[in-house]
Amino acid sequence: MSFPLIAAHRGGAGLWPENSLTAFRNAIRLPVDLIEFDVHRCKDGLLVVHHDATLDRMTDGNGPLADKSWDELCSVTINGTDGEPLPLLDELVALIAPTPIDLRLEFKCRADGSRYAGIEAETIALLRDAGMLHRTIFTSFQWDTLETALSLASVRGAIALMRKDAAAAPEDYAASLALVRAKALPEISLPAALMSADSFARARDMGLRAGAFGVNTQERISAAFDLGAAAFTTDRPDWALAEKDRRLQAA
Repeated sequence: MSFPLIAAHRGGAGLWPENSLTAFRNAIRLPVDLIEFDVHRCKDGLLVVHHDATLDRMTDGNGPLADKSWDELCSVTINGTDGEPLPLLDELVALIAPTPIDLRLEFKCRADGSRYAGIEAETIALLRDAGMLHRTIFTSFQWDTLETALSLASVRGAIALMRKDAAAAPEDYAASLALVRAKALPEISLPAALMSADSFARARDMGLRAGAFGVNTQERISAAFDLGAAAFTTDRPDWALAEKDRRLQAA
């Protein structure tokens, strides 16, 4: 029996402060398949785990992360934690490496939408040194970033994240699928609201695996299983695991 891979989104953002070591330490106690997280680069070149391009929403800091040195970021704490700083990528990798859980790493971009030059090679080097490259799936809305990463190394997988405006209209979705295929990316992930038998079938007809992100309600989690999603991210991995258990018991 085949089930979707369940990824704890930002470590389980519906349960703990997102992209915090608190979240990651709790998430690895669950039998999830993947820990999902986001990577930026700070001013002096260190790879930092954080979702937004700016600090304002989730920390007591402000401004673009890329403009801050690591010394500056060390004085910033994550909202909802007991004074935790932002994690470095190597800290998170070291935490997960001894577990059976794999990584789902999203490459982010700067506040102005530009890519971090060379971040793919830097990330690959860090993962290779940690012995985790073969256990990492790369994802991004910046498909050129994924194409670059795959040209540099063999990884467990690469997933093209689809923006809603690239998938809502049939003609736009067809063009997006064709571009993903042309870039030799093996899998797409749709916004949860756009999951459907038709959207998944059209991707599979192009030879692509199909999954979803932001699958955060019990109804959508159930739908992801029913539709045969390859994988999905969820802020509530506990709900997703309960649904998997329910289906296993019913089988």
